Amino acid sequence: MKRNYKEESEKLIKAIDIALVVFKDYPPLHHMTATFLEHTIKCYEGWKEDLLNPKPQYENLGSLKYHIDDVFTYFNESGGEAVEQFWGMIKEAELDYVRENRVLKVLKRKKIKDRQEYEYVTDVIIPFAQQQLITEEEELLLKELLGQFEKKHK
Repeated sequence: MKRNYKEESEKLIKAIDIALVVFKDYPPLHHMTATFLEHTIKCYEGWKEDLLNPKPQYENLGSLKYHIDDVFTYFNESGGEAVEQFWGMIKEAELDYVRENRVLKVLKRKKIKDRQEYEYVTDVIIPFAQQQLITEEEELLLKELLGQFEKKHK
């Protein structure tokens, strides 16, 4: 079945609503300050508003992919009760999103495939290293892959 912007954005809005419920009912304060949590909630509310009232030039599946990345990054790469509740509620709502570890995919492939993946790795490499979600060896490989991508796309 062919995907279209309207249906996919409505589905993503449902996922954002679930994220907002989870952040409020299961606040991940073990690794997030209350101020940062408040900021995160405002970001999700802003993304929802963008989807409800899209600018015409962004009303396409390519632009929607960036919102999907924004919405799911935390829930794909963190752990704890909030994350588990989120994925349980996504399944319960019968939304077809799947939890994935994108850093693991990059490490296995030993290549950054596109700009979005480059930006993602750039964003998570330091927190992942600090939280010991990746080894020192994996961090070095990711830095090397970032450099290769930059060189290729200058």
